[in-house]
Amino acid sequence: MTVYEYLLSTVFEIGKFALYAAAGLTTAAVSGLYFFQHKMLYVNTLPDGAREPFSIPKDDIAKRHIHSCHFRSPESIHGWLFLHDTHSLGPHHVIYHQETCPEKPISFSRPTILFLHGNAGNILHRYVNMLLLFNTGCNVFIFDYRGYGMSSGNPDEPGLIQDSIAALDYLRNFNNLKPSLIPTDSIDPSKIIVFGRSLGGAVALGLAEKRYSQIHSLILENTFTSIPDMVPHILSLIIPPLQSHYNLINSSFIKNFCRLRWFSKTRISKLVGHLPILMLSGREDEIVPRHHMDQLYATLTKKYSTPKAININPNVRVLQAKYSACTTSTDNNKTTIAWFCQVPNGKHNETWVLPGYREVLRSFYRASGLDILE
Repeated sequence: MTVYEYLLSTVFEIGKFALYAAAGLTTAAVSGLYFFQHKMLYVNTLPDGAREPFSIPKDDIAKRHIHSCHFRSPESIHGWLFLHDTHSLGPHHVIYHQETCPEKPISFSRPTILFLHGNAGNILHRYVNMLLLFNTGCNVFIFDYRGYGMSSGNPDEPGLIQDSIAALDYLRNFNNLKPSLIPTDSIDPSKIIVFGRSLGGAVALGLAEKRYSQIHSLILENTFTSIPDMVPHILSLIIPPLQSHYNLINSSFIKNFCRLRWFSKTRISKLVGHLPILMLSGREDEIVPRHHMDQLYATLTKKYSTPKAININPNVRVLQAKYSACTTSTDNNKTTIAWFCQVPNGKHNETWVLPGYREVLRSFYRASGLDILE
């Protein structure tokens, strides 16, 4: 054997080994994806103790404003309702506005946020985040899906959507169901904002697809187009060497091994003109690649009948974000808006902690027709 033949044979053997290794890694990753995909998506036992009983925090705000709730979907679902006082702004709002409107009485009903959380943990892990949303001037209702926290059952796509529908019905009927200690007419059913983050965004779209006429507006943050579309990124996170074989792991053949669906891109296309939508995209999202949010917004806005640019108050550009917006009028002359806020430093679970986040939400409320106390 000549030196040339030897080198050629060696290169060939190395190439075969690399091909076999890539095939083996891909096979192992796809097998793991197929058999464990349910547990990979619905991480209801993490962090440790996520399924253990817990109580309402003991600070003064929690004691005064949080009400523990249970409803059926038909699973037993547990949640917290953060309710503002009906006669005042509440302690932290009075402090914040003491120079402009101290102890100003509320002469209108507040909006209520129905918050749909991500795929891990429970509502206790979102307590600080819920206080921020509460501090935007809204009531806030957060609950644990079936199989999460202190809710019964096991999670799956139809079940989580069913839970969200039951939560919406609970809010809409709350004034007839509430305990006697809660003030009259605490919830205005015409001012319910559905807010979904990560997996919660997919749940929110599943809910909105079925009940958009009962929802005032929709907020989506760092969510995905579908679970099959997430497969390449998930596989590359599990086995980093597969990043160099993106075309292989992005093939429809590989995606067909994914039994989970959550086709959010299809669902958002059905909401055109039906309700105002705000989309918040952390551009450094390490879990859901940012092009998922880009595609959701593009899918939504390309179907708008009369899209046009609208101005966003420059005073809320504190996130140093890139803003896109459009509006459309439907046959019944109802005008809806779609905002896309691209936050340059936003991580998957930390976009909400950035300065200015609260102001962007409040600006969207006003633009969508909701009265918010200044």
